[in-house]
Amino acid sequence: MNRRVSKFMTCRTDQWKSREAISFNRDGFVGFCGWASSSNARPILDGVAEWLDQLNGAEE
Repeated sequence: MNRRVSKFMTCRTDQWKSREAISFNRDGFVGFCGWASSSNARPILDGVAEWLDQLNGAEE
C-alpha cells in the first residue's frame, strides 16, 4: 500500500449512508470502526478475520 495517502473503506447501515469501517492511515495505523461499540464492530472484525484467513489459504 502506498503510505503517502490514506485510504478508507466505508459501510452502510440503517442509520448512515456512509460510515468509516476501516482506515489505512499514512503513518501505518489501521483503524477499525472507531465510532462503534464492541458489539457493533463485531461484523466488521469477523469479516476482516475471514478475509485474512482466505488470503493466507486457511480452510473454513
